[in-house]
Order: sequence, then structure tokens, then C-alpha cells
Amino acid sequence: MKLALISLAKDDFDVNGPIALLPLFAGTLLDLQINAAQRFGSEKFIFLCPVTHGALLQKIDAMKRQGLDAEYVRSPSELVQYASDEDHIIYMADGILPNEEIIDQLSEV
Repeated sequence: MKLALISLAKDDFDVNGPIALLPLFAGTLLDLQINAAQRFGSEKFIFLCPVTHGALLQKIDAMKRQGLDAEYVRSPSELVQYASDEDHIIYMADGILPNEEIIDQLSEV
């Protein structure tokens, strides 16, 4: 199974929350990261965020209502609950969006 591990550890400059939750023209950066992960075939989404943010919990709840498998962890050590040796984990660092070439390569794995 492909797992998308998306980091939300880096806060914005005003420390209002993770940079991935900042609004953009097409939603949030997190929305774009989730979309990219779906395009390369992720079946599960794990969000790494050391501090609990209401906006992230709301996003996870919305994803679950859509039938997506999404979880939240506060530290990498908690990943063992959701990932196994057979899984392919694709890590997306804070605020990073893969380009089309990378998405195409990852969708073939």
C-alpha cells in the first residue's frame, strides 16, 4: 500500500499554525499536497504535526467523511501504528509540492 506522510511541523512566520494550512488561491497548500498524493496512488494519508491544530483535525474528519483513510500523528515513532514493512511511504516535507515528473514517477511505483 502507498502511504502519504505529510509533514505539518513547520509553522508560519507569525506562528499561527503550520504553513501547509495557509490559504492559497486554490485552497491550502495541504489541499494541493493531498491532491498530489492521490494522483500518485496513495491509499492512506498520515499527517505528522507535533502540535494539535483544529484546522488539521477538521480536514482529517472531512477526508474520512469522503471515504479516505487519514490519520494524525504527533511524532514519527507513532507511525508504527499505521505503517508496515510492506507499505511504500512517500514523505512530503513541509510546504513541498512534487512537480508533474515526480508525480508520474511515483504513480508507476
